[in-house]
Order: sequence, then structure tokens, then C-alpha cells
Amino acid sequence: MPNRFNRRVDINDEIEVVTPNGMLRCMLENISLGGLFIRTDKNIHVGDEIEIATPIHNDSRMMILAAKLKAIRIENRGIAFKFDDIDHQNFWTLQSFIQSVHS
Repeated sequence: MPNRFNRRVDINDEIEVVTPNGMLRCMLENISLGGLFIRTDKNIHVGDEIEIATPIHNDSRMMILAAKLKAIRIENRGIAFKFDDIDHQNFWTLQSFIQSVHS
């Protein structure tokens, strides 16, 4: 198991993922400031890039998190991705969400 620098938040929610081969529906298992893990049996390889635009709930507000990610590890139950391109606003949205869950 890799050493975790960023706190992970369990999500377990269905999301849409845009890949070079089209859109997929996957289960978002967890998320951190460094990346996320999705459960899928779809054909995604290490190095593949995806885009997400998914709602996350922060306290009583719902926000949209949009980012580009790169696959870094394939496991038997899913794929780990790291954020490849996330702007300041989306980073703040994610950071606020993670802090609200851990407080």
C-alpha cells in the first residue's frame, strides 16, 4: 500500500469520466488533494488522461469540481489518478470539501 501524504475522503458516488475514447460512468471511491481512485473495469492504462466535472457537497453547498487527471496505478478493483491540471478555484473547492469532512 502506498504511503499517503494527503488525507483521503471516501465518496462512493457515481461520476462521469471523459476519456479519449468517450464518456464512462464509474464509481468514485475516494479523493484527496493529490488525486482520486475510481472503481471501474473499463480499459484505462497507466498514463491515460481523463477529465471530470463532478458535484461535491461542502457543508450545505453543492459545488462542481472540474479537473484533468492522469492514471498512475491500476489495481484489480480500479484505477488511481493524480491531478494533472487543476486550477486554483477547483483546488480551493476540493480543499474546502476535504476540510469540511475532516472537521
